[in-house]
Amino acid sequence: MIAHENVRPALPMPIKATPYRHQIEAFNFVCGLFGLLPGGDRDGPSDSEMPPVRSELPEVST
Repeated sequence: MIAHENVRPALPMPIKATPYRHQIEAFNFVCGLFGLLPGGDRDGPSDSEMPPVRSELPEVST
């Protein structure tokens, strides 16, 4: 079972290999958890640490 199977990364993944479905799902979950996606947990305790990370991410149109 390789790759996307109707699952796409919400942001560009910083890897060279083709990810498996569970890796894409985990990546999307973590991006949402850290508030890197619209509707993510931006009010969490680590919010003050994330602006530098957010500023380095490319904008993705949905």
